[in-house]
Amino acid sequence: MKRFFLAAAVLATVAAIFIWARVPPKRPVLSSTFDDGTIPGVLHVHSNRSDGRGTPEQIAHDAAKAGLKFVVITDHGDATRLPDPPIYREGVLCLEGTEISTSGGHYIAIDMPAAPYPLAGEARDVVEDVKRLGGFGIAAHPDSPKLELRWREWNAPFDALEIVNLDTTWRQRMTEHVLRFQRLAEQVRIWDRGHEQQYDGGMAR
Repeated sequence: MKRFFLAAAVLATVAAIFIWARVPPKRPVLSSTFDDGTIPGVLHVHSNRSDGRGTPEQIAHDAAKAGLKFVVITDHGDATRLPDPPIYREGVLCLEGTEISTSGGHYIAIDMPAAPYPLAGEARDVVEDVKRLGGFGIAAHPDSPKLELRWREWNAPFDALEIVNLDTTWRQRMTEHVLRFQRLAEQVRIWDRGHEQQYDGGMAR
């Protein structure tokens, strides 16, 4: 009988260890307050309207669980679709922009009405069109190993530069990535913004 109880105790212990090992880690949540006045949020998220998997509602839900206050959804397009008006979902301010494909890489346009004609083609022309239409433009993933994504038109008068892009940095060592942009910042006057993208139904920073 002792052997039976001993065997049962060993099996129960093994089962408990197995279950504990499979429990996912606690989801990280950003601080709701920052001493420097920073408002946590993300720019450059794709939904199922282009090549993302989550709906805008699912993106907002994940953002709320991560402690974010705003999210800018920037699906691929030519900027001719009228952006949805700003809306709060689960306490997260949801804004819309567009990621435009150009001959010199991808360009994000936000705070802009629907374009009267499709935006594409020469990178400098797209940058100037976004500015002319009253929008704010951001050169996207300039360090991407994919040539068609990488921003290359450095002489164009873009408004900001996206430095952290998970589609790029997960393939590269983060230290090398940061050092490269420190060198770049010495040559080009930039305003950096972070990036997040939803490809697998979850948010990652």
